[in-house]
Amino acid sequence: MGRFFTFSLMAVLLLALAACTTKPVEPAPAEFVMEHLSNYETPDTCFNKGVSAAYCGVSNGYLVLAGGCNFPHVPAAQGGEKIYYDYIWASSLSDGTKPNWKLVGRIPQASAYGITLPYQNKLICVGGLATGGEKLNAVYALEVKEDQLSLDTLPSLPVCVDNAYGAIEGSMVYVVGGNADGQASGAVYKLDLGAENLAWVLETELPGAPRVQPVCAISHHALYIFGGYTPKIFENIPAFMPSNGMKYDLQTQTWDEVEAPLTPAGEIIALAGGAAVASPDGEQIICIGGVNQDIFPRALNGELSGPSYMENPVEWYKFNRYILAFQVETEQWQILSECEEGARAGASLVNDGTWNYIINGELKPGIRTPMISRFK
Repeated sequence: MGRFFTFSLMAVLLLALAACTTKPVEPAPAEFVMEHLSNYETPDTCFNKGVSAAYCGVSNGYLVLAGGCNFPHVPAAQGGEKIYYDYIWASSLSDGTKPNWKLVGRIPQASAYGITLPYQNKLICVGGLATGGEKLNAVYALEVKEDQLSLDTLPSLPVCVDNAYGAIEGSMVYVVGGNADGQASGAVYKLDLGAENLAWVLETELPGAPRVQPVCAISHHALYIFGGYTPKIFENIPAFMPSNGMKYDLQTQTWDEVEAPLTPAGEIIALAGGAAVASPDGEQIICIGGVNQDIFPRALNGELSGPSYMENPVEWYKFNRYILAFQVETEQWQILSECEEGARAGASLVNDGTWNYIINGELKPGIRTPMISRFK
């Protein structure tokens, strides 16, 4: 009887502790500022409709927007053709909310769905998909300086990777999950840009199921991974979206589970297809966007398809509207704001040291926006 009571009490305490750690208990910031940049007007009217899954970042004081894809002619819901772009547009950060975009060059191949990471004023671009769904393993570094572009080739990945996410600490680049040679992957690859002989190596594998379209960032020598989805791999297991986050200690090479963010009503915020970036001080991981935890798996499993799925109004898809901060020290989530600007899939999130830029992305499946917003 005594053992049963002790076990029951411990179970109750553990459940209570779990309930406490899964709520976004941190207070909202005293001030949250959101601004909108003027829409770009380039000679390509198709590109001007907005893209998703572009290669974006900051290089030597320039905001850079490269590649990306959209359906400029016929909507995806009606079987339209997806167009990929190879432009590299750049605008000085000093232009503020009225950027002066200039075409500074072109990426090696029109593509999207890759990874972009900042390194010593350069942008490391990894993998992606190209026209016709061609899978890429190319890696290169681009730099914009005084309106001029330089581009250097780096060692290719051992596999073609798309819809993955990446993070960087010092000179070490990490690529997480996504599709590897067309198959859902849980692999974590790394490349040391400071090494004498550059070569990609397999660092580890995600515990459990693979994750396509996760988000991740590194803080305090730990790799944090949230969101993503697992497609239907086995006959008897439907596609699903993991409800937890993962933490990989880069020093001890060990995994721990961390909580996913919740809405004030206690619903899981998926973050699959969203974006993340570590704050400059490394104390927070900022996350935006992502598809809905309930609606998207139904589409993955064929319960929703065709016009009945693709042609609903934007609000129906319930993309994540919360701009979130994961407090690394406490491992607690904080809701910074709830706004339409954050409700994107396939958007890029870029930090310039002061502002966080939300660049383009999907309003709903197949429909892009040219909007660029920034917040602090």
